[in-house]
Amino acid sequence: MNPELSFAERDTTAYIIEQLRPMGVRLQTPAATGVVATLEGNAPGTTVVIRADIDALPIHEENDVEYRSLKDGVMHACGHDGHAAILLGVADVLTKCGNRFSGTVKLLFQHAEELYPGGAQELIAAGALEGADFALGLHLVSHIPVGRAGIRAGPIQASSDTFTIEIEGKGGHGAYPHETVDATLVCAQLVVNLQTIVSRRVNPLQPAAVSVGQIRAGTANNVIAQRATLSGTVRTFDDETRSAIRREVQRIAEHTCGLTGAQCRVEYELGYPPLVNDAEISEVMRESAVSVLGESCVHEMAPSMGADDFAYYAKEVPAAFMFLGSGSPGYDFPHHHPRFDVDERSLEHGVAILTKAALTLLDR
Repeated sequence: MNPELSFAERDTTAYIIEQLRPMGVRLQTPAATGVVATLEGNAPGTTVVIRADIDALPIHEENDVEYRSLKDGVMHACGHDGHAAILLGVADVLTKCGNRFSGTVKLLFQHAEELYPGGAQELIAAGALEGADFALGLHLVSHIPVGRAGIRAGPIQASSDTFTIEIEGKGGHGAYPHETVDATLVCAQLVVNLQTIVSRRVNPLQPAAVSVGQIRAGTANNVIAQRATLSGTVRTFDDETRSAIRREVQRIAEHTCGLTGAQCRVEYELGYPPLVNDAEISEVMRESAVSVLGESCVHEMAPSMGADDFAYYAKEVPAAFMFLGSGSPGYDFPHHHPRFDVDERSLEHGVAILTKAALTLLDR
């Protein structure tokens, strides 16, 4: 009911600490927001990290429920409140078990997943993964029915890069286009040309997406624009394709503008890397989900073009990220939609799966 945007989750952090403190776990706040809770077992051993993100989105909630957002223009439209609730549940279960396990469990209530550079890098730099052997995470998803889950070894989510191209032409009167270099026309040509990257410059066996999401040009209907700006996103699963697309965006922008006499400036920002699941840890997560949901309810997940900064943990230690079904009639709106919500039966499933997987890894 009190969602907060990335890097501003102060009340959320305070609330999580308030819930954790009576459990007697060791608490750290290595960044301005976010919490690391450490549960020590009864003997030295493996260290398992479990991560949940806690930030919300700048979307006005349209759900008519008692727990709807109290903040205009901000809501948990991606299920991160559910992730945080699940991780609080894991902490509650493990502490009520009397810490009857060897090793250590570190619970990362991570801030700012939704906004690059994200909170994962900040927590890692602050030492949140020191001594860690494995990392676990999950994401509630409305397009999978509650009671089902998906996971796969290898790449499961894409990298997320962004580009902005600023076009400088020569403006003028709409009645005399021959005296101008029309930045709007160049922008339109560039949008079309960028779509040839995936269709003609990328191996068809390598998934990739190039999408232009914003175009800004012009001031009046009878004025030919001198400047235009477009921006978009690039999604890939491997470093070679990622680098190739970056080069092609630059090349196509320069040549398209050069043909018309316009100039351009390209800004290309590398975002979250691909999220790659470790095969062994993925199997542990799969088996844990099977023990909770049943064999027929756990399937191999197709790779997603979505991105998540859990990828940074997976680059440092063997890790697995699962998609857990939270959809049912009335709870099937897509992520980032003003009517997004989760079937809360999925929270119990998440607690059970993550607890089971953590205990299995601690036993090793």
